[in-house]
Amino acid sequence: MSLAPARLLQTGSSLPTDAGHRVVVRSGHGEGSYARVYRAAYSRTGAPCALKLAKAEIDGAGERLRREGEFLRSVGHPQIVTLLDTGAAGGLPFLVLEWLEGETLLDALPAGRRLPLREALALLDDTLAAVAHLHALGRAHGDLRPQNVMVAPGRGAVLTDPGSAPHAAPGEDVRALGALFHRMLTGRTPEPGSPCLSTAAGHNPGAVRLWERAQLPEPPAAAELLAEVRRLRPTL
Repeated sequence: MSLAPARLLQTGSSLPTDAGHRVVVRSGHGEGSYARVYRAAYSRTGAPCALKLAKAEIDGAGERLRREGEFLRSVGHPQIVTLLDTGAAGGLPFLVLEWLEGETLLDALPAGRRLPLREALALLDDTLAAVAHLHALGRAHGDLRPQNVMVAPGRGAVLTDPGSAPHAAPGEDVRALGALFHRMLTGRTPEPGSPCLSTAAGHNPGAVRLWERAQLPEPPAAAELLAEVRRLRPTL
């Protein structure tokens, strides 16, 4: 196996992993700020996987990806992407992650699109459950944006790309989830002076209360908001 000069993995590249298995690259899938993602096959399971390779051209990318791997190794949860293995190619670290079918919340919510309240609450339930789990372990996700939430059929919302902000506070996660909930219900991110979630605009009072509480300077714990979501859902 060899890397092209641009450090792009080529289709058919077979990479050894730290656990003694192999991943075979099938196709490119996308990229983020510090890593490229490929669809691949993992020899241990024979199933598709995601191979996430640090970008050579980004200073500190390797360390950020290693930190993400260490984070995922310590926080297993059904609503957080699973780390399967790790390795290195051409001096660059990579992660072997479960393959998630579906689309990101960013793709599911093009500008102006809104979700029905029941669907939005189900996704908020999933994400709050994952975040409450992280906070109970003394960790925070630190980068809860629509592109880092996968909506997987039959599984719901699954968080990806955690741990890139190692000093993030739990309250930041809760406020970020509140902003995502606002976007799901209004089609817009909350901005000063713009229409927002409100009973005057016809939104459910319980949903408005959830968003308002999540946006407090010191918001409630994720577990507390999760309990509130689970009280609200059966009433709809």
